[in-house]
Amino acid sequence: MAQLCQLSVRHLTRSYRISTGHAIGDQIAQVRQQHALTLLHSDMSIKAIAYTLGFKSSASFCHAFRKATGETPGHYRKSRYGF
Repeated sequence: MAQLCQLSVRHLTRSYRISTGHAIGDQIAQVRQQHALTLLHSDMSIKAIAYTLGFKSSASFCHAFRKATGETPGHYRKSRYGF
């Protein structure tokens, strides 16, 4: 993202925090989480969702999802959508 804006990573993160009051990493995590919730409504596999969201493994996706929601993606999907 910094490269697209032709800024250093440090300058981008500092400027983002100053202008929004939040860390850019937190914003990225929030957007990823929202996208994950949308994708979990589809029949896409957990592994495919993990890679679509840019995680290196489904385990790292499951860890991040559980940290954010308190439940695994599989449990979330089953309890909300029945599959």
